[in-house]
Amino acid sequence: MVGRVQEGHCGVQAGLIEGEAIMKRVAAALALVAALVVPAAATAGQPSKYPTPFPDQDFSAGIVCPFETLEHGDPNNGFEIDHFNNDGSFAWAWGGGHNVTHVTNVSNGNTVALNTTGPGKFTFNDDGSVTIDGTGHWLVGYFPGDSPSFSLIYYSGHIVLRQSATGQLTLISYVGAPPQDVCAMIA
Repeated sequence: MVGRVQEGHCGVQAGLIEGEAIMKRVAAALALVAALVVPAAATAGQPSKYPTPFPDQDFSAGIVCPFETLEHGDPNNGFEIDHFNNDGSFAWAWGGGHNVTHVTNVSNGNTVALNTTGPGKFTFNDDGSVTIDGTGHWLVGYFPGDSPSFSLIYYSGHIVLRQSATGQLTLISYVGAPPQDVCAMIA
């Protein structure tokens, strides 16, 4: 998940802040793409594996839950395997790892530990969108404007998500155990 910004108190400000959140999400996706391109020249056609640290995330009240949340996991357990075409161009990425994320309600201290190992395949589409096809355990934060929106959901099964070129996240399909509302778990 990508860093969030503080919620505004009026419609215009909230719209501007939502735009800032989208831009932060797009910037993070672009940073990921840039990181993926670097190894491409050295590994033409061969997969390349490297660690992907997961930084702590602090989400202001009103972004994914009605209260401020803090997500913390071991930053050293994630990995990414980049796959390349024979000409050395980036094809797609596979990510996962043994990840446990602790989600805390900052106002009351309630915390839940969730297995968030994934794994999943990330495909960067020609229109600038990203398709995420994951299995296993996923913690997904939805911004206002996403579909669904304003929620923090824990999935265990097969999930397909699409992030548009402008940053909106959409749940395409999910099959598995009933999704769990993490905000309700720590309220």
